[in-house]
Amino acid sequence: MSDQTSPSSPATGAEVVLAGSEIAIPGDVGLAAELAAERTVWRAVRRDVILATPLTVVVYAAIVLAAVGGKSPEHLAAWIGIGVIVGVLGGAFFGGWAAFLRKAHVLEAADAAARH
Repeated sequence: MSDQTSPSSPATGAEVVLAGSEIAIPGDVGLAAELAAERTVWRAVRRDVILATPLTVVVYAAIVLAAVGGKSPEHLAAWIGIGVIVGVLGGAFFGGWAAFLRKAHVLEAADAAARH
């Protein structure tokens, strides 16, 4: 083994460059606008998921109840549970999708402002 350190080693006095430092400039107005737009979109996604989830749970539980209700009454709780699980997943998907579609213009406006 040699006693020399590699040229990129901090022990040689090489300058350390932080990754992403050129992006996060303090006081950068474009960055602040983009972060505000992203916060707006995430707030809308959270709100719409919270609103859509109970609705889709009821819809999917009703669909399962209508499909299986009289055919398997002894396992009805398990079937309703499956409808609830699918409803939660559907609410998360459709709520997030709807919120993003409604607020995509906010991201576009922030991106256009940052480019200019």
